[in-house]
This record gives sequence, structure tokens and C-alpha cells, in this order.
Amino acid sequence: MGGRKREKSRGARGRPGGGSAAKRGVLLGLLLLLASPVWAQPVARARPPMVVLSNGLRVLGYEDCSTSLVGVFLALKVGASAEGSDLSGARDLLQDAFRWSLDRKLHSDAKYLNLTSALLVGRGLSLGTEWEYLSLRALCPRSELGPLLTLLGQVIFRDPLTAEAVAAAKQQLARQGEIYQTNPAEATYYLFRRAMLGPEIPARPVYADPQRVVALSLPALEAFRTKWFVPGKALLVLAGPGQPEQLVAEAVEALMAAPKTEAPSGWPPHFSLQPSKVQVATNPRLQQGDRGVSSLIVGYRLPPAADADYPASLVLYEMLAGKTGILLTDQRLREALTATTVAQPAGVALPLQMLPPAPSAAPYMAVHIQTDPARVGAVHEALRQAFASVATKSKDPAAVQRGKQRALSAQALAGLNQGGRARRLGEWALFAPARDDLRGLPKRIEAVMAEDLQRVARRCLIREYVGLQMPE
Repeated sequence: MGGRKREKSRGARGRPGGGSAAKRGVLLGLLLLLASPVWAQPVARARPPMVVLSNGLRVLGYEDCSTSLVGVFLALKVGASAEGSDLSGARDLLQDAFRWSLDRKLHSDAKYLNLTSALLVGRGLSLGTEWEYLSLRALCPRSELGPLLTLLGQVIFRDPLTAEAVAAAKQQLARQGEIYQTNPAEATYYLFRRAMLGPEIPARPVYADPQRVVALSLPALEAFRTKWFVPGKALLVLAGPGQPEQLVAEAVEALMAAPKTEAPSGWPPHFSLQPSKVQVATNPRLQQGDRGVSSLIVGYRLPPAADADYPASLVLYEMLAGKTGILLTDQRLREALTATTVAQPAGVALPLQMLPPAPSAAPYMAVHIQTDPARVGAVHEALRQAFASVATKSKDPAAVQRGKQRALSAQALAGLNQGGRARRLGEWALFAPARDDLRGLPKRIEAVMAEDLQRVARRCLIREYVGLQMPE
């Protein structure tokens, strides 16, 4: 969630029960050695240019000499809307087919022996299916960057799909399909997303439904892939040792062989601002014998990353989140939540999960709560008033400073190593291409004032979006 599915080596950011957004883990090989955790950011210099290859692929290089590893982030700007109803889940299925093909090539060809070993050290390849794009992330030594990029270009842009790869992908989806259904809050998120983005948005997962993808034929998938999976829809970010121009030169040499094909337009998707709305459904999984539980998500759209109010919205969220944040310390909300009969896991004081902002075409912040069905109204009202109180709390300089420090820490943690930095830089290039460099975001967060927070609260908290599931 958080605008994202689940990444195949991570959890979906911002989705209830997503862990660390429900993105499933797929590593090519065993995880033998973690890259050294470092705080360094890419070196300060003039904003590197966006280099566009003759086939349309866009490349950014960022110098980062904190380790010998290179962070690789490859995004394909192919959103869920490209699938339509007939090919729902095709993007996710293709990602699994790519994973299978990459794995097969790495382990069957002796020329990739060094690359395979390097990927084991660098934590493998991570493939993700997001609502608005597809992604691939990797960490590898500088010496193996060329072979890795050549292999990715071959599998993603050049080699035809095979029946064997598609069959293996369908089997993988079938094995994992039941896992995603064990969290009934998943469907609550899709209701919330539809309330926030409009009635034309289907209340369905971004990942592939194993029962539906069985019917997707190889010719249909190949036609979809040929149309959408083209260099002109791709963005590649490389963060590692070496001048940006040197990193870009590696990409040019490795990826120029990918053919130039007309790239469909219409990205990023535009989602009109919707009036407040509630989407309600029932779910038999929420009924356990005589006892039922309701699943409630309440959230608000935030300014996009390219908006001048984006830094203030990050601080606003951090003022609400955390053990000392407004939501967990609001007395009325605590009383409403502690009155529930829903049992909580050990160490969890309140049945409240924050869904943090994530870069997307329609960023948001939200809260997921499981509560007694009879308490839904009281909990919702207490939650609404707690959110509204942020406007008053923003007049407290100490509270504002805590929010800014948490926002700065969140940014630092998101870019803890080259892989995280490459992803953050890539997401910024995707969703805020006209803004200043991402490395200027900390200064803009530090400059946030009380009046900025109050303006964002007035702008964002007037439209509430709710997804609610009740037991049958």
C-alpha cells in the first residue's frame, strides 16, 4: 500500500499488516552478507542531468563513495490502469516471470558466476509491483555493474517470454495467493483507496489473483509486455562509487542494445481530488464464531512530492505518529480504543497502525484500526477529533520541533544504504521531476514553520476517506 503493492523482498509500505506493504520477498540466492549500514548521502554537487539514451531509457547517476557497492533502481512507468479489466494482474505475473528468467540465467551460465556471487553479497534482486510503476532493486560491486545491467536489459526488454517462465510464475502466485488472504485488512485498504481516488477505481489488489491469472495466455501477456515494457517507459538510477558520468556510461554500454519502441503516454496517472467518502463492505473472515471484529481505515490525501507543501505534510504526519505523537497520546481516542474487546498482540498497547506517506501520484496518510463492531462509530469520531487537534498542537514549538526531527530521521533511515538511496532518488525523479534535488529536502523540512503546518492541516484534513469492513 502506501500507493504500493508488496515488494518481493520487502513488505508494502503503508498497508495494514504489510510489515517491513505487503511486498513478497524474492531473492536470487541466499542472503549471506549485509552491506555495511552507513548514513552517508550522495555527495553534494550540482544536480546531475537526466541522460536520455537513444532508445528512450532515462538514466541518473549519483556519486556515493561510502562503500564499493552500487545501488541500482530500475523503474518501469507502467501503472495498474494499463492492465484494464481483461489483464488484471499481468504486471505482477510478468515480474515473477522475469524473476524466474533472471534466476535461470544466473545459475545456468558460467559467465555470470561472479555476478551471482556478487548478488549474494549485495542481498540479491528485489522486484516490486506498485500501483503506478514496477521496480527492480539491487546492490552489487562496481566491477559487476556492467554484467548486471546487460542481463537486466536482455531479460526485461529483449528476450521473448517463454511458456516455461509464465508457468513458473503462475505456480509461484498460486503458492502465495493464500498468504495474502490471511490478512482481512487488505480488502479494507482497497475500499479506502477507492473512496480516496474515485468510484472508477476497482476495489481489488494490485498483485495478481492466482485464480484470474490462470486464464492469461502467453500471446496476451507478450502483447502487453511488447507494448508497455519498453525503454521509453524506464528510469534507471545508479548510486555508487565513481563520477555520475562514469556510472551513466556503464548504463549506455549495457542497455543501448534494447530496441527503441514507441512508448505509450499517460503517465503519471492523474487522480482528481474527491469529496469525503466512505466505502463499506462485509467480510466473513472478520467473523470468528460468535465474535466479530471490524476493520477501519481512515485517511487523508497529502500534497504530492512536487508540491511546495510536501515537506510540511511530512512533519504533520510525524507529529501524529509515534509513541509520543498526537494519536497515541490523545485521551479520548485512547479511551475509545481501550474499550474494545479486540485482543491485541503481546507488546501492542492499542489496536492502531499508522500508514505513512509514500511517494506516489496520490500520497496520503492513514490509520488502520481493528475494533469491536459496536464501537466503530465512537472510535471513528475520536479518531477524527484527534486528527483535527494537530492544528492546535502545531502552535507548540516543542511539538513542531519533535515532528521535524522525526521527519528528518525518517528520511535518513529510508536512505540508509546505497539500495535505499537509489530507490529514494528514483522515486523523487518519478514523482517530483520539476522540484529541487531530493538532497535539498532536509533543509526544506527544517524550514517548516507553525503556519505551514496549519495551512496544510486546513488544506488536507477537510476531506476524509474511509474504508470499513464489518463481519457478516
